[in-house]
Amino acid sequence: MYPYIEIFGHTLQSYYLCAAAAGIVGIVLSAIYLLRIKQGIWAVLLPVFVCVSALIGARVLNFITNPRAFSGDFSVWDLSYRKLSLMGGLIAGAATIVVFCILRKEKIAGIADAFAVPAAAGILLLKLGCFLNGCCHGRPTDGPFGMVFPANASKYSFINSLKIVSAKSPIVHPTQLYEIAGVMVAITAAIVLPRVWKMNEGSRAAIFAIVFTAARWIILPLRELPYDRQIVTAFYPCLYAAMICFAGFFLVKHAAARKQ
Repeated sequence: MYPYIEIFGHTLQSYYLCAAAAGIVGIVLSAIYLLRIKQGIWAVLLPVFVCVSALIGARVLNFITNPRAFSGDFSVWDLSYRKLSLMGGLIAGAATIVVFCILRKEKIAGIADAFAVPAAAGILLLKLGCFLNGCCHGRPTDGPFGMVFPANASKYSFINSLKIVSAKSPIVHPTQLYEIAGVMVAITAAIVLPRVWKMNEGSRAAIFAIVFTAARWIILPLRELPYDRQIVTAFYPCLYAAMICFAGFFLVKHAAARKQ
């Protein structure tokens, strides 16, 4: 992997570089889509609010699912970019959009659609950063898609230096790449299906949410997670099911409106 990238003589950590790019790309694309539906100054302000709330939601969900990670020197209020959960960010971002639409009396469907492509681009860049950094990988596997992550090799080098036992980095599922594939399938479906079936506003966001959440659910058993067993076997499946049901209800509601 490439945890560090040199650009114009400066060495940058790829994980943070991709995270920054995800935020910038997400905000810029959202602003462009919101300007198309005449949101004025909110075309800039709303994406910023969504980005900030997503970071807060990502930290909160990580604290809920992995409280042990916050028991040492690291505080839940720490402003560093780590110990975050993607789905918490997506939920908080969506909630911010809903609150904005209620307060401004805007149609949620149109605003939500404006964030579908930016969300996909942001997630893709975030997962690319994880892949380059060698973090957030999957469980060991003997399958054809398994990869060795050099970013995790240091502990094995230390073990081997003791000359007691021999160890090497295990071959693991590159779940970051699986999630990138899931994002690409989800946004493709979100763009193509509403056009083919002539669906109303809101369909793009709903389809993206359904397909990407389903992809995360499928990948879940393959991920190497530091959580307690009940978080992986119960909490996340229930969360994914709830998100799919909510997005499905939203989709059906707007698809039915087309026939009226």
